[in-house]
Amino acid sequence: MNHNHGNRREFFRTAGIGFLAVMGTGMIKPETAAAIDNAEPMKITKIDAVRFKKDWQMWVRLYTNNGIVGIGETYPRTESQIGALKDFSRMLLGRDPRDIERIWRDMYGQASFNVTGGAEMRII
Repeated sequence: MNHNHGNRREFFRTAGIGFLAVMGTGMIKPETAAAIDNAEPMKITKIDAVRFKKDWQMWVRLYTNNGIVGIGETYPRTESQIGALKDFSRMLLGRDPRDIERIWRDMYGQASFNVTGGAEMRII
């Protein structure tokens, strides 16, 4: 059986172009489409945890070579989550953070072989 596994970005770009064509409002300008296709590569360069005084919350920060910083939140904060974050960081450094589906699958696959009480799933 042949499965076509696209990604979310391709889906929304295709759906957006299709929507504009159907609605008759015009299409994406060629220079806009070219900019999307030729976007500068982005790599994850650093991942860290921001701990708060209370143990019920932690932020995860993801840094890129383009100067963009993403922030996520997880709770309750436990040492097992810090360990899971360190494990995942090794796998994520150098990857494109926009490749969400592949990264999520890889993280989920790695977490499936670890038994840490769900800490790894809260980090994902």
